[in-house]
Amino acid sequence: MAQFYVHDGKYLLSYGLAPDGMERLQAQPGQHVVLGEPPGYQQGMPAPAGHRWHIGQRQWVDVRDDAQRRADVINEAKRQRRNAYPDIGEQMDMLWHAMNTGAMPKVEPFYSTIKAVKDSVPKPGVE
Repeated sequence: MAQFYVHDGKYLLSYGLAPDGMERLQAQPGQHVVLGEPPGYQQGMPAPAGHRWHIGQRQWVDVRDDAQRRADVINEAKRQRRNAYPDIGEQMDMLWHAMNTGAMPKVEPFYSTIKAVKDSVPKPGVE
C-alpha cells in the first residue's frame, strides 16, 4: 500500500493509503493525487473550525468569510455563557430567595406559589 494525498492546487482534500497500488486512484477534475504525505501535515491533526490545510503554506488557513467568522465568535460566546449559568431551577431559587429576603419586590403569583410549595414540603431537618 502507498501513502497518498489529494489536493486542489491549494488545499488538502483527503489523504490515506492506496489499496493495491495507485492505478486505482483517480482524481476528480481540478484535483491532484500525489504519492507521499501532505507537506507539513501530521496525520490526525484536528482542523480548527472553518480552517483547511494549505499545501504551500504548510499550515491551517481560515477559509471563513468575515460574516461567518463573526457568527462563530458570537456563537462561541453564547455557548460559554450557556455552560457557565446555573441550571434554571437554581436560578429560580435565587430569585425566590431574593424576594423572600426583601432584596427585590415580590412578584406574584410566582412568590406565593413557590412559598406554598416550600411550606407544604419543608426540607428535612430544617426548622
